[in-house]
Amino acid sequence: MILEGTQNSYHLSVIARICENNDAKILSLTVSNSPDPSRLWVTLKLNIRELSRVIATFERFDYKIIRVIFDAEQMEDYQEQYENLIRFLNL
Repeated sequence: MILEGTQNSYHLSVIARICENNDAKILSLTVSNSPDPSRLWVTLKLNIRELSRVIATFERFDYKIIRVIFDAEQMEDYQEQYENLIRFLNL
């Protein structure tokens, strides 16, 4: 997951608290400059696959979600759930 925030709003303790409050642990964290010099990109690797709660919490704290990268297995799970939903709706 890649977040974007202002340099003034970047606090590692806040990012860690948001993750931990959503039962996620940070496995890796990288900070880099965004094309806008007043903002930072924070790349997080988390130990959970279901990221919707974490994403919603970051958005409430005014972090912009730039990109969420899923592994192939998770994408297959989402595809299967989507297909099941479509079959259900077609009944």
